[in-house]
Amino acid sequence: MAAGVVLPAGARLVRTSPVRAVAEAVGQAMAAEGAVCVFGDPGRGKTAAVRMALAQPPAGWKVTWVPVPVRPSVAGMRSSVSSPMR
Repeated sequence: MAAGVVLPAGARLVRTSPVRAVAEAVGQAMAAEGAVCVFGDPGRGKTAAVRMALAQPPAGWKVTWVPVPVRPSVAGMRSSVSSPMR
C-alpha cells in the first residue's frame, strides 16, 4: 500500500487508467528533471495516485513532498518549491 493512504479493512488500491496517467506524467517529469502538478476536485485520488507513482523511485532518486497552499498562484507555487526545507 502507498504510504499515507488510509483504506477501509479489506480494500486495496487499483491501478486505474488515471493512476497510470499520473505515473506516466511523474516518470516523464523525473526523466526531464522537471515537475508535475496534479490537480482536481477533493477526494478524487490525487494523493493516492502520486504516492503510488512514487512508491519505488529509481535508484539514486530522492522523493520530497512540498506542501503547496490550496489554489496557489504561480508565484505561490514557485515560493513553496524554492523555500528551504524546515
